Amino acid sequence: MEDIKLYSEIEHLIIAWNIDGTKTAGYLTREIMGLINQRKLYKEQQELLESAYNNFIYYPDYKGKCYADLIGSQAGQLVKCPTQEDFIDKCKTDIKFSEKWGLKIEERDLSFEERHMIWHDDNKKANVSPFMEKQLSSMLDEINIPTKLITVTYNDIKLERYE
Repeated sequence: MEDIKLYSEIEHLIIAWNIDGTKTAGYLTREIMGLINQRKLYKEQQELLESAYNNFIYYPDYKGKCYADLIGSQAGQLVKCPTQEDFIDKCKTDIKFSEKWGLKIEERDLSFEERHMIWHDDNKKANVSPFMEKQLSSMLDEINIPTKLITVTYNDIKLERYE
C-alpha cells in the first residue's frame, strides 16, 4: 500500500513538472529525492512513536497489563487503553506525562527565512523587502515548501522532519 502511495506522489510530481515546462530535470530529481527522504523520516518517526507507545501500554512493572486499565481498575472499572493518537496528544500537551514516558514532541512554525533556505537549499539569509517577503511567502506556499518543523525525541534519539 505504501508503495502505491509513493508511486502516486512521484507521478503527481512528474505530471506537475511536465505541465509547468519551466523547471529542469534536476529540479524534478530534487523534488523526488526530497519526497523519498521525507517518507523515510516519517517512517522512522512513526517507529519511534510506536516504541514509546508500546512502552506506555506494556509498562514492565505490571507484567504486560495496560497502564490505563490498571488506573481504571483502582476505581472498580476497567477502561479501554488510550490509542496511540491519544498518547501522542497527551505527550504534546502534558509536560509531566511527556517526561514520565520519555517522549518529547515539539512542533513549531518555520520562519520565512527558514523556508527560504529550504527552497534555495542553502544557508544564505534572504535579504528582501517586506513586500517581496509576502510575495515570496505566497510562492513558497504554492510550491509546497514546508511550514512546520516537527521534532520527536525518545531514548536519546532525536528525529526532525518538515511538514
